[in-house]
Amino acid sequence: MSLTEKQNLEVDWFLNNYAKYMRSPENNLGFAESKYIKISGSKTFDDMVEDLDTKLAQVVCTILDDIDEIYKDYINAIYLGSKRKYRDTLDIDKKSSEIVYNELKTRGFIHE
Repeated sequence: MSLTEKQNLEVDWFLNNYAKYMRSPENNLGFAESKYIKISGSKTFDDMVEDLDTKLAQVVCTILDDIDEIYKDYINAIYLGSKRKYRDTLDIDKKSSEIVYNELKTRGFIHE
């Protein structure tokens, strides 16, 4: 199965969100605190978006924990900039995207 351009863009968004989550300044464990003032305990729209982004990044973390190590390592190399080199990267790239797409779809985060 080859992904369409739209499907590749969806997977790319999720993986970029995951990378942002992993690179956050707070010990690489989540998004930075909101710079907006919270009024009387209510959340701003930006806070709600950040909460959703965090939850979606955690879904990708779970997916990556469940897939073969070679695909997880490849995704981390591309999106987190690790130094590992790969031979035959086109096949790994396509398969990695397909695996993540199928997992996101199975878990209800992507709809056709």
